Amino acid sequence: ARSQKKLARLFRQLSRKPKGSKNRDKARIKVARLHEKIANQRRDAIHRGCFMVSPPKMGNLQKAQTDLAGSLWTVYPPHT
Repeated sequence: ARSQKKLARLFRQLSRKPKGSKNRDKARIKVARLHEKIANQRRDAIHRGCFMVSPPKMGNLQKAQTDLAGSLWTVYPPHT
């Protein structure tokens, strides 16, 4: 959430810079770095989530959507 707010702020700052200026280039690089950071955060969260899943014998294995990126597998207990 914090990175998303920062990204919005950097985009606003970038939009106010005159095209072709050195300051616009610097702002564009900041936006690109933050985009990369957010992508890494999402990739890391998905990677960590994959290792927390138990084997399918524990219950029904279903795909759960997250508000991050992609999807994680979640083990739900069997219905009795």
